[in-house]
Amino acid sequence: MERESAGPGASASRCPDAGGEVSVEDDLRLDALSPRVIGLRRVIPFAARLGVARWLAIGDLAAIVGALTVADAPVWATLVAAAVLLTALDGLLLYRSRLTVSVLDEFPRLTLGVALAGAVPAGLAAVLADQPLGRSWWLGVGGALAAATLARMLIFAVIRAARRRRIVAHRTLIVGTDDMARHLAALMSNRPASGLQAVAFFDPTNPAETLYGLPIHHNLSLENAAYAAGANVIVIAFGTEPDYEAVQRVRDAAHLPAEIFFVPRFHELQGVGSNDMDHLYDVPLFRLRRWSHRTTAWRGKRAFDVAVAAVALVVLAPLLAATALAVAITMGRPVLFRQERIGIGNEPFTILKFRSLPNAPADMTDADWNSQTTRRPNVVGRFIRAASIDELPQLWNVLRGDMSLVGPRPERPGFVADFSARYPDYRQRHRVPAGITGLAQVEGLRGDTPIADRARFDNLYVENWSLWNDVKILCRTVGSVFRREGN
Repeated sequence: MERESAGPGASASRCPDAGGEVSVEDDLRLDALSPRVIGLRRVIPFAARLGVARWLAIGDLAAIVGALTVADAPVWATLVAAAVLLTALDGLLLYRSRLTVSVLDEFPRLTLGVALAGAVPAGLAAVLADQPLGRSWWLGVGGALAAATLARMLIFAVIRAARRRRIVAHRTLIVGTDDMARHLAALMSNRPASGLQAVAFFDPTNPAETLYGLPIHHNLSLENAAYAAGANVIVIAFGTEPDYEAVQRVRDAAHLPAEIFFVPRFHELQGVGSNDMDHLYDVPLFRLRRWSHRTTAWRGKRAFDVAVAAVALVVLAPLLAATALAVAITMGRPVLFRQERIGIGNEPFTILKFRSLPNAPADMTDADWNSQTTRRPNVVGRFIRAASIDELPQLWNVLRGDMSLVGPRPERPGFVADFSARYPDYRQRHRVPAGITGLAQVEGLRGDTPIADRARFDNLYVENWSLWNDVKILCRTVGSVFRREGN
């Protein structure tokens, strides 16, 4: 929900709930609008293309630069303050679109962001430049807070006006046709200030063609239904499907450029107490956490992987060379074990490991799950497996982009097909790159451990990914290596 689509484009929908019968089509008639609103209709579509988040960032940037310039602050301090402010407010989720826009709701976090923007340059000046920023600096910071607040008030007022007149709206696909789904559709129709415009329903259990004049997609996947509706928001009601089936559908649509909300169970008892919670009039909506590959931080994962893998290959070069020599002497060639594995998007790649077992018999295939039953590692093989040294060549896979440092462990194609058929969650692991180590591994799920448990931990990692979580898993992996818990 990064930006709101401009213009009408909705069919009529009469919803008998939530305060009367209202026609979307009537609200969109240009001849019913005043000249002032017609002017908005011409201007706002152009502004909407830039996106609400960018307008807020522009307003904040103008506020802090303008206020500190008036306060005659040093140029370097002003630039540092501006960079800190934009970074802090982005981290505080103030550039994320919300259904309910309110300066009062955002003011505490806005104040914190401005305070950080003032404190960082002041600290740098005191420590490095030995020239503390004086009273005028803090007056300028206070002015920046006032200016940023006023800028947000203006932007939010325009957003609310545009939403009420349906000049801009998020095209919304409602999942389900139950009573809650109907109530949500009624609220979207009768209370346009949320910025949501219902354009279709999705319910594979309902054979009807339309509801409230809107199409019901029941023969499509959720992904294709969202594309067919042109929806950039998906709101999940209770529906009649079992929860596990609904979860699979949402995960299959993970790559869609859409915000996903769902009505929490016992919603009557829940308020709007977190950044992931919003509300549509009387219904709390939980915003599904952005899938990892759609976050700004995800772009840093690849850079982190490359930097750490490159440094590790250089630092560990003597160990790699000694291991290769030991394998060659005790087990012969080849030193490296190559095998096809499945990575992100079910794409195959060739994984590299130091060989820890004797060469396989000619009649052995990749369909053999536990080759240890027929082949036993020698002393070198047992050591490099226990210390996880056999996995180190995968650092080259990381540099090549086949793998990541942290992610679900990759498996062979035959087992991927088998496990995906037997365990519904298993195929969802492939939403992110495979990893040298992962959450399942540091939780002790190695070797002959339940596949269903591994899949649950892998999906838990995917849906709660952060760069810091990667660092924590790497640190726990190092601890496991020193305890020689490898296979």
